Amino acid sequence: MGLVGVNGAGKSTLFMALAGVLVGRGGQATATREGLPVATVGYVPQRPSLAPWLRVHDALVLQGVDISTGLARSPVAASLTPLMDRRADALSGGQLQLAAVAGVLSRNDPLVLLDEPFAGVDIRHRAALVACVAEHRRRNPESVVVLASHLVADLHAICDWFVVLHEGAVVFAGPRDALPRAAMEAGHRVEAVGIGLDPSGVAVLERRLAALLGGSDQGPTVFD
Repeated sequence: MGLVGVNGAGKSTLFMALAGVLVGRGGQATATREGLPVATVGYVPQRPSLAPWLRVHDALVLQGVDISTGLARSPVAASLTPLMDRRADALSGGQLQLAAVAGVLSRNDPLVLLDEPFAGVDIRHRAALVACVAEHRRRNPESVVVLASHLVADLHAICDWFVVLHEGAVVFAGPRDALPRAAMEAGHRVEAVGIGLDPSGVAVLERRLAALLGGSDQGPTVFD
């Protein structure tokens, strides 16, 4: 599921509340399944951290990661292996992000919250982390992965359901196919650089999300 909103819309605040690391002064945020609280929540914040005084291996174990089985079959296992004996505080920002995201996705949490998980990760590893999400969902078909990102290509590759926040309110919640069309799509096929785009393509998704957020210059959103 993709969680989409402009900067300051409350995406990170919602994640922290669902993960139990933020307690508000009013209201309640609870992650449930069939009316019961989920047993565990996997959470990677925008700026992930591992215990800096520990080896990466030990820091991940401390977070409930099974190195020998879960992480060993990760699509990024080969890239993580050389990092395991290094202190966590010796990693670059991209390496830390890679270890934190891959570690959480190797677990079997029924709910996984990823807040800008690919920020700072190079192109090669970004593709591998997308594969990690697919592998997690294959192993845990009942698990819900929620991705907050401004990168529409990543949202398109991963998300089949969207929640859109705008000015403190949910303006859309539903499957990707139900996203209302942007006005420029009404009555004609979308074209970009002379090539017809499939309605599920990245460019179309970006226009539809932008229209919901009030940032499209293509006119109002079309509901049909």
